[in-house]
Amino acid sequence: MPPSVTPPSPNLLRLRGEIDTIDAELHACLLRRAGLVAQIEAEKRVSAGRSAYRPVREADMMRRIVERHRGPFPLAAAEHIFREIISSFIRLQAPFTVHLSDMTPELRDLARFQFGALTPLVTHADASAALSGIEARGADLALVPLDAGPDVWWEKLGGADGLNIVARVPFLLGLTALPQAYVVARLPPEASGDDRTLYALTGAPSDTPDAMLGQLPETARPLAARVAGGRHFVLASASGFATTEPDFPVRRVGAYAVPLSVS
Repeated sequence: MPPSVTPPSPNLLRLRGEIDTIDAELHACLLRRAGLVAQIEAEKRVSAGRSAYRPVREADMMRRIVERHRGPFPLAAAEHIFREIISSFIRLQAPFTVHLSDMTPELRDLARFQFGALTPLVTHADASAALSGIEARGADLALVPLDAGPDVWWEKLGGADGLNIVARVPFLLGLTALPQAYVVARLPPEASGDDRTLYALTGAPSDTPDAMLGQLPETARPLAARVAGGRHFVLASASGFATTEPDFPVRRVGAYAVPLSVS
């Protein structure tokens, strides 16, 4: 005979009822949020082919989530839930695809964590190919690992109307084993209050990255360097958000909100 099932206690029924109420409230809040996003879309009038992605606003949201977070619920799970919500509403305003610069499962996992389970992904052979994939698709994004190579992919970046590095993800560091990557989009860089600006430098093959950084603020540090076609190419970053374009041959190629280290 099957074992008898003990009826739930009145207190357990009450607690389950409270959880059901919370679930209904969460769903209602999502529907209300959708209505507000529709009003925002009408107010902003996002042009066809333009991205609705706003990494600075997301960074501000994540900072506030970290400040509020309490209790045993994993912060990484909270971040992932909000990432799903954010990406879903971005797609409502302007459908987009994320272009991956390699075929590794780690980068795909990062894309799913950052941009949601339903966002289309396209895989490319390298970073330059991923950037080429978004050049004519203004709403799309590219995801490029920090150690991407060996091509000089950042030479495709720069300009208010061009492709720029606009985020470094994941924003909350120390919660997952996901790799770090840059998000590239056809968006102008925006200040978040705690940022790093990225620069592309070009010099002679004999020029060292440290010597080339002399053209930048003292806080600048090299991120990547390549020698190709008789020239030395360096990608560098400096603290703060630059509001003016540097003098040639230095180019500003983006900026990102500095990720938070949490445990």
